[in-house]
Amino acid sequence: MTACLLRLLFFVALWGAAAGASAAPEPVTRLQGWSDPGGRATLQQVLELPPTAWTALPAGRVVERFTDPAYWADLATQAYWLRLSVPPAPAGSGPRWLEVRPDTLSGATLYWRDDHGGWHRASDAATLDPRAPTPARTRLLPLPADSGGDLLLRVESVQPFNLALAVWTEADHARRFAVETLFFGLVYGVMLVMILYNLVLDLAVRDPVYRIYSLNMLVSLVYQALVHGHVGLVTAVGRAELIPLTNALVALNCATALMFASRFIDLRRWTPRLARALQGLIVICAFGTVACLLAPAGPSFAVSMMLGGCTPLVILGAAVWAWRAGSRTAVVFLVAWTLYLLGVIIWAARWLGLAAPSGWTDWPIAIGSALEATLLSLALAWRIRLMRRERKALQEAGEQYRRLMLLDELTGVLNHRGYARHIEERMLERQSVALVAVDVDHFKQFNDAWGHPAGDAVLRQLGSLLRATIRTGDAAARVGGEEFVLVLSTAREAEARIVAERLRQAFAATVFEPRPGAGVRCTLSLGVAMSRPGDTAQALRQRADELLYAAKRAGRNRVCSESAGSGPLADAAA
Repeated sequence: MTACLLRLLFFVALWGAAAGASAAPEPVTRLQGWSDPGGRATLQQVLELPPTAWTALPAGRVVERFTDPAYWADLATQAYWLRLSVPPAPAGSGPRWLEVRPDTLSGATLYWRDDHGGWHRASDAATLDPRAPTPARTRLLPLPADSGGDLLLRVESVQPFNLALAVWTEADHARRFAVETLFFGLVYGVMLVMILYNLVLDLAVRDPVYRIYSLNMLVSLVYQALVHGHVGLVTAVGRAELIPLTNALVALNCATALMFASRFIDLRRWTPRLARALQGLIVICAFGTVACLLAPAGPSFAVSMMLGGCTPLVILGAAVWAWRAGSRTAVVFLVAWTLYLLGVIIWAARWLGLAAPSGWTDWPIAIGSALEATLLSLALAWRIRLMRRERKALQEAGEQYRRLMLLDELTGVLNHRGYARHIEERMLERQSVALVAVDVDHFKQFNDAWGHPAGDAVLRQLGSLLRATIRTGDAAARVGGEEFVLVLSTAREAEARIVAERLRQAFAATVFEPRPGAGVRCTLSLGVAMSRPGDTAQALRQRADELLYAAKRAGRNRVCSESAGSGPLADAAA
């Protein structure tokens, strides 16, 4: 799916380049500017300005440098007058339009002089003229047919100026609009599909990270639709609402991006201190969102620029830090986020006046957003598989740890803890349980005579015999040095005694060689007790031990049970 989307974006970009080359705007041949700080200068006063009052500007561009102190200090409504010249209209070219991009102005009014010396004006309300070309997502001002001379343009803005001026014919604008519509339709479509995709994943796995990422993409989608003018194509959005709303969306996008990155990379696991720092930055962005909505447009713009410029770099640094700490998801995040960050850098360069506003500077952040949405959505699906593998590995490790905690290392049967857990479960199930207490006869003397390694060999052999004896649901455990028990579920006393006798005979037939050529045999004493209604595990064990001691008093190497006493069984021997 990712490959298909990449190919589609690539072909749309190629087609857009070809179509854009054939739909180039006409240049603005001369451009001069004069700032009207008070915003009260009339047309007549502007016409009377001396030539030295006007400042020469780059062709087709009006920009305030962010390095100028006034860029950040003077964030009130500003008025600016432009004197420009456009080439005469070619014969048969039809209506022409002056485009002012981006459409972030509070107002724009175009003045021109007719052949008799009279001045006329066209404000931005003229963009609603029924003669207007294909619906425009930028500000278009109609140019009169005889507008080959000087024109005056008055613009107002509560944000620093970074405007591009171009002259379009109706046919060229229609071609450009078709290219951009197809491109942005693809971008928005990809983002909507990824939003739905992650919401479906959230329903399946119930992980908040998918909801957070869907919210982040939705905020980004709405922001792009606003700043690129597509919302204005379907509904009227006033300048008074547009500027604080877009600034608030920048701050909200920063907050949701920080929340998503922190969870996706799992910063709490890899860099806890950094995770806490990002939580503080999320709170700042949340307050910034409210401030951008309530503050005047100028300070709101400054807040959004600072948050929007710093947050992507902070997230990039956090991902690199987590990657170096060992996070596997941070590597995937870095690839997708770098693509988005390149688009953000171009976007920031445009707003800071380092790059000229144009159709092409709108595309990188849109492409970066679509690619980031696709790659991170696929990475989230990969994250599910990774988490399942890690969870399975943890479960297996936990089970192995529990087994080690409940097993006797020497003999391989349950230890005392494992026995206690097993017998309690059987007693709670109120099953009929036979408990066989097993003890190696004269084991201390054997150890004293042959050494502890030889004694360990005896215990290992007994453990092996016990494991071979039990059935599913039964258990064997080592509860002391040479003391063992068999827990036989749903067994009658006669059956339990037969099992005990066979174990005694098998062990007595085993020959041990503590030293080469020295064959030694060992024997077992066993006591068989049956559970009774209302019994406890402790009471059952006590009766089994008493029968075991009875077998030892009777001469050892024998089985003693409650009803049959001690001694070998004829049927067992058979």
